[in-house]
Amino acid sequence: MRLASIIIAVILPMLILSQTVCFLTASPPSTHYSYVRTLTLYAPAVARSGGGALIQVNLTLAYPGSGMVYFTARPLVEVDTQATARIASYVASVVTGHNYYDYDYYVVMTSKSLVVGGPSAGALMTIGFIALFMNKTVNPYVCMTGMINPDGSIGPVGGLVDKLDAVSKAGYKYFLIPLGQRIVYVEKRIIKNLPWGYYETVKYEPVDLVKLGDEKGVKVIEVGSIFDAMKYFLNTTMSAEISTPEINKEIISGLKEYAEKNYEKASELYNDSQQLFKKLDMLTRIQLYSRYKNINEMINRLKDMLDKKYYVSAYYYSYDVLQQSLSLNLLLKILVGEEKINNLIESLYQSINETYKIIRNTSISNGINPINIDIHMDFYKAINTYTSLISKNETSYTSEDVDSIAKAMIYLYMIHQLYNLTRFFENYNVDLNESLMILYSIADSIVSYAYSLASDVGGSNQYINNAMKLFSMGIDAYTKNYTLASIGLFIQSIVYADLGIELLFINKEDVLINISDYLSNELSIYYSLMNKSNYLALLYLLGKEYRLMKQPADAIASYMKGVMTIIMLNSKIKALGLIEENNNPLPEIPSPTKTPSNSTNNTNTTQITINTTPLMERYYREIVYFLLGVFAGILIGLLIYKAMSDRRKVETVFTPI
Repeated sequence: MRLASIIIAVILPMLILSQTVCFLTASPPSTHYSYVRTLTLYAPAVARSGGGALIQVNLTLAYPGSGMVYFTARPLVEVDTQATARIASYVASVVTGHNYYDYDYYVVMTSKSLVVGGPSAGALMTIGFIALFMNKTVNPYVCMTGMINPDGSIGPVGGLVDKLDAVSKAGYKYFLIPLGQRIVYVEKRIIKNLPWGYYETVKYEPVDLVKLGDEKGVKVIEVGSIFDAMKYFLNTTMSAEISTPEINKEIISGLKEYAEKNYEKASELYNDSQQLFKKLDMLTRIQLYSRYKNINEMINRLKDMLDKKYYVSAYYYSYDVLQQSLSLNLLLKILVGEEKINNLIESLYQSINETYKIIRNTSISNGINPINIDIHMDFYKAINTYTSLISKNETSYTSEDVDSIAKAMIYLYMIHQLYNLTRFFENYNVDLNESLMILYSIADSIVSYAYSLASDVGGSNQYINNAMKLFSMGIDAYTKNYTLASIGLFIQSIVYADLGIELLFINKEDVLINISDYLSNELSIYYSLMNKSNYLALLYLLGKEYRLMKQPADAIASYMKGVMTIIMLNSKIKALGLIEENNNPLPEIPSPTKTPSNSTNNTNTTQITINTTPLMERYYREIVYFLLGVFAGILIGLLIYKAMSDRRKVETVFTPI
């Protein structure tokens, strides 16, 4: 009994007090970090009730970390807003030349009103993380909206008129918006009263945001990339020299040879189809005539590209020409009774096996060859087509299945050509799992955003639809441990989703040309950093030829693929040399009566706090507190025990007999 009393009286208070002291004096979870930097910014948004609003965005950069992104919001926002934080932190690490996985990232978003979610704060978050990496102060007079793309470009967003109104009321003097969105269209409802009632019409009128901003005292500026935005927020600019990519001449020679060969093959298929076409009945001819004529135009266009010596684009365009030519030829053979679809599926199976014997020798022990990623992506597409065909009932085959067979066969045919060119391209040592997870996160974010954005605006396009299919295939390939194929599919889905979003908002050729110009320069910079990669030079030349043919959308897709390849190979790139101080800062602004720094909605907009307390010092301090708690607990316990003993003595003396 005496032992139990000692335990209760001494040990229990000691434990309680020691833990209480530790709890009261311990540092927050950041005790695991050697330093923590925080920054508060304000992002313009659209309130669900209508009008503009500002969201407070608190960013924290912690070192050392493991690449974790912690996100919370009040009220809750859409999932794509959360995924945007990961892209923003990743782009910031690439731009500043830091290893993404050496840090942890915290994002806390709070708003006084319900706002429409989405990735429109992505570019601003990227600027914030860049400022934290560089330990720089943000210009308090600048605000921005825009989606951050994985390549560092700033994508289009909605609600710009409402956001400009919120920015103006908050006292900002500069409002950065995505390139190409100076002119927006706003809904205007017109109601006319008639003797028997009324009718309502809706018109969309153009609004020039630059002029509207001037009326509100805000200078609206279009920016195409995060580097453009840095000039205004951080007074920095890009300093890398831009060198024109040059490709190995043997690669051009090989592509020229294959493009000419593919042209001849497509012509042979077309000539054969002409003879088959004559065997059809009149009604079937009428139904297939437009398709027949279109293939003839495609073949002539391919010939024109070869005559102009656009060999790279001619080679990649020959994919489409061969697929369409073979598809029509196979369909005509089935219609006239010269072929059966079951035989075509069997031929596809044999082609898959023959191709597998070739590509199974593509070892990754010596590094990753980017061309091999394209090869395995196309091979997986062919496999995916075959598995979907054999799962169908024989009576349910349609002309679309014939198209799929033709497409898969051409994929396998072109793989043999690409395989012969792999020796001209460099290998890179890459952590495949790390690259795969990064690409998956980016693809998941941008594809889901493209889908939700298309739903919001009431339309879509072929790029967004293809992006969704490719992303789904990429996940399927990953579940089957086909890493190279999944990487290629994720890259392609990102490219199509990004381009699809641009085309939802931008339909002017001059704006698309400006975007392709920016991406062209960016790819040239990375080309220099990558020690003049032939693969990047190939994509650069492909984009250049598309621009010469006035196909800016295809040029953007080519450049984007190059930049996404850079992300896949990012472990070998350091971009810190791209940033330097700008000697031409923003012009001075007279002190306004109300500025973002003294507005009630914008306190501490540029404050950066750095916690530099050494890690071991914190641990020592907590050990001291723990020991103090132990000693205090023992002392209190002894006093309690003594008081209990004295009480027993008194009770013993006065106990009745």
